[in-house]
Amino acid sequence: MQMASTPSGPTGRSARRAIGPTLVLVAGLAFGTHPALAAGGALPLTAALPPASQPTAGPEIEVPKPLEETDAARYRQIFRLQNKGDWKGADEIIGTLTDLRLMGHVLAQRYLSPTYKTRYAELSQWLGKYGDHPDAPAVYALALKKKPANAAAPVEPNVSSFRGGTPDGGNKGPEPAEWAQGLDAWRDGNSKLAASLFEKAAKASNGNPWVQSAAAYWAARANIRNKAPQKVSEWLRLAAGEPRTFYGQLARRALGVDTAFAWADPTLTADGAEALMATRAGQRALALIQVGQRQRASDEFHLLPPQAGPELTQGMLAIANEIGMPSLTLGLGASLEGKSGFRLDNALFPTPDWTPKGGFKVNRALLFALARTESGFNPDAKSPMGALGLMQLMPGTVKYIGGELADQLGTSKPDWRDPVVNMTLGQGYVLYLLDDANVNGDLLLMAAAYNAGPGNLAKWREKFAYDDDPLLFLESMPSRETRDFAERVLASMWIYQQRLGQDSPSLDALAAGAWPQYRPQDDEAVAAASNASN
Repeated sequence: MQMASTPSGPTGRSARRAIGPTLVLVAGLAFGTHPALAAGGALPLTAALPPASQPTAGPEIEVPKPLEETDAARYRQIFRLQNKGDWKGADEIIGTLTDLRLMGHVLAQRYLSPTYKTRYAELSQWLGKYGDHPDAPAVYALALKKKPANAAAPVEPNVSSFRGGTPDGGNKGPEPAEWAQGLDAWRDGNSKLAASLFEKAAKASNGNPWVQSAAAYWAARANIRNKAPQKVSEWLRLAAGEPRTFYGQLARRALGVDTAFAWADPTLTADGAEALMATRAGQRALALIQVGQRQRASDEFHLLPPQAGPELTQGMLAIANEIGMPSLTLGLGASLEGKSGFRLDNALFPTPDWTPKGGFKVNRALLFALARTESGFNPDAKSPMGALGLMQLMPGTVKYIGGELADQLGTSKPDWRDPVVNMTLGQGYVLYLLDDANVNGDLLLMAAAYNAGPGNLAKWREKFAYDDDPLLFLESMPSRETRDFAERVLASMWIYQQRLGQDSPSLDALAAGAWPQYRPQDDEAVAAASNASN
């Protein structure tokens, strides 16, 4: 699969770049310089983000290790032996343990293994003793299947797994009626009516940042067409006040305003460590980290937040960030930012230590943005529609791309739950889509095809009139899910590019009214693109 490398957009129009800091552009239409910028000052933007700092409660400390090293070594060996199905060997070591706080996890690994013949009595006893563990729902489900007709019912666990706050404000929420009416007026060429409707939509957004920034940005566009430049900066500033949104970032780029995100790592303090050690789940999680069982530790952390205070949440966040639990980091960051009033961009845009097999052939910023939007970095995610894993790939896509990459993966039946394997498959699918004739290397169209399929994208491009306007095409797609998805992927990608110290040529292009072509930026991606074109 070769990646399209043409510098022109789907319609052959090359992207205009290098937007100056004092020249205000919207959709390629210049309307002059804002007085504050011309004077070398800053625009009076009201950004809806908390302060770019974090609470501190003392110096950073190391992650606690609850187990004596002798027991930690024994647990490591027990988990390894059970993973191989060596139950007898594991039992011999279990008999030497002095600290039994991880036995619930040891037995859950055993009882839920497809190679162990679990008896109902074992499951029932486990539920009575370890019903507060994260594996309790799975053990309970198996117990119901194994229960003899005359046996007492197993104890039903009361376990609530935490998935964290919702980053980016969740779903965009209902759109004001004026939004769709404004788009209709725009298509009809009635710029005055469109401007009025978009302005009303921005005011009727009920504080939803995605709706408000979109309506405000389109109000600015309509006022340009309506030859009312004196009103444009007002609406651009309103949109720019939401710097994590798609249209908010477009507005800031059009105004020449940078966004200072907060990339400082969260730190584990004595208060955070003490709060974790004060809970049984926290002790188990720290012990699991000590013996190398990170996924089980993450599962334990997911049980804590319903009753977590700020010290406990901050402690979990610091540990999750340090040892590489991006799904937990993202959820905790969204939850803690809302409680603390401090910016946690580092947590909201994690950079996991996962590398596709064969290396990055697509920019990390794009792959991270897709994984963040699709699954929240959850390798076990499975959608009601059947999409699988980190990159939420449909089974047919896994089969096709897996077949294409069989040599690279070392198998024709890849394990979609493995985040590295799933990211490898997702990267292959991105390259496939970028090379599709209807995408032709365009990032906006690639995101739409990733969500809705290349077939639907082809139908929409043929059906709808969008006057070679990428933003009008975006808002003309009939699937709101796809529109939201494309916005969130591109918005996240631009933020990741800033975190990785890269520029955002696709943001420049869209702010100038051009189609956003994919351009390799990571060293590996640049080399892969060069090899593919030779």
